[in-house]
Amino acid sequence: MNWRFWEWAILALMMWREARSEGEEGMRAVGHVALNRARKASLSIAVIIVQDAQFTSINPPKKTYDPQLDVWPTPGDESFKLAMKIANEILGNGSADPTKGATHYRNPKTATSESFQRSIDEGSLLPTATLGSHDFYREVKA
Repeated sequence: MNWRFWEWAILALMMWREARSEGEEGMRAVGHVALNRARKASLSIAVIIVQDAQFTSINPPKKTYDPQLDVWPTPGDESFKLAMKIANEILGNGSADPTKGATHYRNPKTATSESFQRSIDEGSLLPTATLGSHDFYREVKA
């Protein structure tokens, strides 16, 4: 398997796990968050996705567990086919960023991170969009 295929596959899996219930718009938005982080850090999108505690459905934080970590698409899964299509568009620069440059997101109904909320309250994360159940934020440069 070549590296480009790995990036495509891991991006699609992450989007599918994190946002398949949000449909195309939600998966595209989550994929763009990964791309925005990768561009900001000058790293590959695959490296960004598998970093500890970044996208918990791929690599959970050491002290928590995301049940999505054990969920895999099955052959013929239409939502995973869509995730693969979106991932291909994002990696090919054929997808507009619906998050307006977001580097973070959360579902405010299920999010439990006090540090994330503190970053919002202190102004180091600014809102950029709300799409479906997710709120999107970008980091403010210090």
